[in-house]
Amino acid sequence: ELFKGFLSFYGRRFDWRGEAVCVRSGRRAPPGLRLPLHIVLHGDRGTTEVGPSIEDPFDMTNNLGACMTAASIGRLHAELQRADALCSAGASLSQLLEPWIPPEHEAQEPQAGEEGEEGAP
Repeated sequence: ELFKGFLSFYGRRFDWRGEAVCVRSGRRAPPGLRLPLHIVLHGDRGTTEVGPSIEDPFDMTNNLGACMTAASIGRLHAELQRADALCSAGASLSQLLEPWIPPEHEAQEPQAGEEGEEGAP
């Protein structure tokens, strides 16, 4: 139930643009003044968005979300929402942990026997 609540909270209710993940304080709040915001540039559109603010519990000035790209932010949200939907539908943990590729990326993945796969010629 705790894990389901985690997925529901971060998949549906958490405001990724206006709140910070901060295990140190243990409460919902906007990013602290000492935590730098991470601005993500969308290369294809030339637009920007604020990336996730994830405070390092050992260094309040370090935003652990600063390494995220537009693609990784999109994937994070998609994975959280997918996992939340599966848990809400009563899926087992093994179903939740099955490897999954978003439909828009399926055509890009190498097939069995293609280059890039371990053991392939």
